[in-house]
Amino acid sequence: MKIALVHKQFTLQGGTERYLVGLACFLAERGHDVHVYCSRVDPVLSGLRGIRFHPLRVPRLGGLIKLLGMWLLTRLSVRREQFDVVQGFGRTTGHHVHRLGGGCHRAYLEGALARASSSWERFRLRWDPRQWLMLRIERAQLLDRGVRRMLLVSERNRRELLERYPEASSAPLEVLHNGVDTQRFHPKNRGLFFTEAREQYHLVPEDTVVLFVGTDWDRKGLDVAMRVMARIGDRPDVKLLVAGEDRRFDRYTELARGLGVYENVYFTGPVERMERVYATADALLLPTRYDPFANVTLEALASELPVVTSGANGAVEAVADCPAVRVVDDPEDDEGMATALCALLDHPDPEALRIAAREAAEEHRDRSNFERVEAIYRELAGAGRGTH
Repeated sequence: MKIALVHKQFTLQGGTERYLVGLACFLAERGHDVHVYCSRVDPVLSGLRGIRFHPLRVPRLGGLIKLLGMWLLTRLSVRREQFDVVQGFGRTTGHHVHRLGGGCHRAYLEGALARASSSWERFRLRWDPRQWLMLRIERAQLLDRGVRRMLLVSERNRRELLERYPEASSAPLEVLHNGVDTQRFHPKNRGLFFTEAREQYHLVPEDTVVLFVGTDWDRKGLDVAMRVMARIGDRPDVKLLVAGEDRRFDRYTELARGLGVYENVYFTGPVERMERVYATADALLLPTRYDPFANVTLEALASELPVVTSGANGAVEAVADCPAVRVVDDPEDDEGMATALCALLDHPDPEALRIAAREAAEEHRDRSNFERVEAIYRELAGAGRGTH
């Protein structure tokens, strides 16, 4: 099949991005003619065999212009060729298949408005043209009669969409939980990268390292993670390693100082090889306020790390029964998070936790996910609907 995949960037930074790279490689390996339309390709990935890249020259004049440019350019560019299947992964429309890995933006915005600390912030969010455009694109995606399959990453994601867009109830929605590359994210990495990574991030072997991963720190709950650190301040050996970046970096360093935990919080900056970061950690803490399915949950488990996360993480649907996962329903409950984290760190049988974590991840291998997506493509192409 001749397949087009559309997203803003092709890189290993970000959950959707890593998923896209994995799917593209899988499809190329299976002999399909794979075309990727994006505005940026990581140079390390530009030479992947069997994948043809089509650069989209999206204007870099601020968030609104980039979003609008990406939306319009993808429709114009993809139409120049004929494909059996076209799949979008972000804020674009007009494709046969969409994967809404980012969830329901309307639900996210409602939460952001509820958390706003001032009337001015609520006003800014409510009347931000970029937010309006994202809602406009979301609605267009859900009500587009040309869409043959809408892939959602969790039942939570599906409920949120139907609650806010009941008119989309007839849309071809399918829940397909994310998978994880269990070879890339593997316990063996600890033996390979532990010492080097600890030195890189100025950690010593005796430290107990709690990992936080994400780029949107407000949504992912970094402030809550720092409050958790303050609650376990009597354990100076416990360090918080923050993997990722955010434009409001200074705000969070000031918060860490205010809470008295700055000396125990370490920032990695942008990370290209996440498997090395998991290799240096002892647990994952993700008090996310909104996550349809946080891929880092499975990546950590595959690396044999126990996980503490919130009930707002759709990934708990897939791993809630795993003894290496503790779920605190309220993302703001830092006391509950601290209790759950200490219970995992002080578990009487850490080896059993590691085994349970790995077993849970192995039940959700990315290849199974990719095989299902390929089957959907074949179904659509075979039905004679894949002309663009």
